[in-house]
Amino acid sequence: MDIFSNTGHQWLEQQYLRWRENPDSVSSDLRAFFTGFALGDSTISEGDAIELARKHAGVEMLIQRYRELGHLQACTDPLTPCPTGHPALAPENFGLGPEDMGKTFYPRDFAPGGATLQQIIDRLRATYCRTIGVEYMHIQDFAQR
Repeated sequence: MDIFSNTGHQWLEQQYLRWRENPDSVSSDLRAFFTGFALGDSTISEGDAIELARKHAGVEMLIQRYRELGHLQACTDPLTPCPTGHPALAPENFGLGPEDMGKTFYPRDFAPGGATLQQIIDRLRATYCRTIGVEYMHIQDFAQR
């Protein structure tokens, strides 16, 4: 069902109550909407809001860095041990620490439905750092990219 096909306030309130009891009981569209609604409705201090914004920006920058430099961590030489990390790809460089690995983030283009930082990093490594390193940021034509 399309989120906008039945927008009566009673229906929407009913869906919201269902979501509060069990988030999986509503469609993914409504789940995302209500999650954002609950986030906007919550009381959060200005300092916490700034810190949260910095963390989300750090995740976006980490994703971009993997797109640019993830190939440096790829295991392309079968005769040498695979690289285990690269300083430019360390989450700490983006204001992210071990305490953030289990937190859920919502990067715009990479995991819009949300994923924990650990899941995002695992997906980045699987995409850009395997036996074939992907590096495409040098391509200037956005349609080709």
